[in-house]
This record gives sequence, structure tokens and C-alpha cells, in this order.
Amino acid sequence: MALPKIATPTYEMTLPSTSEKVSYRPFLVKEEKLLLMAMESGKQKEVIRTVKNLIQNCTDGKLKVDTLPMFDVEYLFLQLRIKSVEDTVELNLKCEKCGEPVKMKLDLKKVGVVFPKEKVDFNISLTSDIGIKMKYPTLDMMSEMKPGDESKPEFIFDTISKCIESVYDGEQVYNDFTKKELDEFIDSLPQEHFKKVTEFFESMPKLKHDIEWTCPKDGHKNKIELSGLNDFFGSPSLT
Repeated sequence: MALPKIATPTYEMTLPSTSEKVSYRPFLVKEEKLLLMAMESGKQKEVIRTVKNLIQNCTDGKLKVDTLPMFDVEYLFLQLRIKSVEDTVELNLKCEKCGEPVKMKLDLKKVGVVFPKEKVDFNISLTSDIGIKMKYPTLDMMSEMKPGDESKPEFIFDTISKCIESVYDGEQVYNDFTKKELDEFIDSLPQEHFKKVTEFFESMPKLKHDIEWTCPKDGHKNKIELSGLNDFFGSPSLT
């Protein structure tokens, strides 16, 4: 005899990057098991693959998760976690002055994607007639990343090259270049022009939240910025 099945509720969220409305359901126990197993493996590629499948399943396969900006993916997962587990998470903090450990509950409903004050311009002018068109890093780009890679020069330059959608001058748009050609183009940039490229990444929208608290031991006022899923949920468990 088949056992009864519990109906799964559906909710709606708005994608930060496009303001598109997305319907979703909470993840199920079997999906949470897969997520926990991926996190315990410690393999970044496995975690990203599982998160991708989780989001696709919970949004009925209507999103091209690979091509979404990372801040969209993080926001999507945050909303799934809120509806699937609970809307708070306990953080283990330390006073920056005396090191006193402090446990604090964070209301995840207050966390969102923070955009720069000025509208992001994807077209970066390098000279009077030469420029590049950028795009945000996506989940697909991050799939090969390993812990600690974000600070390595080779990873930074590789991410920059992957985020250059096209190069243009006064006469033509170039978007069929090879990786070697693009790397040579980046290497040939003067520092003042390369700085414009790095500023694009520094001003990207990101999932973040500032926390302020007073140390119960010495009264020191602390302030930290949480950014990205690891800061909010830690490792190895996202749930």
C-alpha cells in the first residue's frame, strides 16, 4: 500500500540581478542529505554541483543556474534554506579585542544582496576608442575553485578573463578570441587601465550583512561584515 504524500508548498522570490519573479519550493529530506554529504566531502566541485542541482530541482528546472551571477545563486540558496530549515542561524563570534567567544542568532530574513550606490556599467572604456564589456562571475566559472584560490593571482586573472564578454574599438566588436589572445590582451594593459577592470569586481553586488555587538566581558563594540554563504553558515554544514 502506497503511503500518503505531504504536499509541498511553493513560494516566490525576486532575482536580485534581473528582478525576475521565481517560484520555488523548500528542499526535501533526500535533497538535504545529498547537500550534507557534499559538504562533508570537502570537495568544492561536488558542493557546487549539488547546490546547482538543488536549486534546479526546487525551481522546477526553469532557471539556467550555471549562468546566474554568484550573488543570485547565494541569494537563491539563502531563501531555500529559510523555507526549508529555519529563518535564523547561530553564529559563533569572537571579540576582536579580548577574544571572548559570543554566540548570536542572526535573522536571515534581514540578509540581502547589496548593490553599489551607482549603477553598474558593464562597458569599461580603456582609451578613447578601445573598451571591454564585462559580465559577472557565474556558478559555472566557480566550479573549479578550491579553498584559498580566491587569493591566488592565477585564479584572479583567470576569473577576470572569463568575465570579459567582448573587446571593442571604434570599428569592431571582438568576441571570438581565444583564451591565449585574451590573456595576452590583459597582460598588455597598463596598470591604470587594469585598475578599471579590478574596480568592476570590487563594486559588484554581493550577499552581505553587517553585525554590531558589544562584548559582554570588556564592553568593546565590535562590527563585522558577513559576505557569502560560508560566512553565514560556515563549513562543513550549510544547514
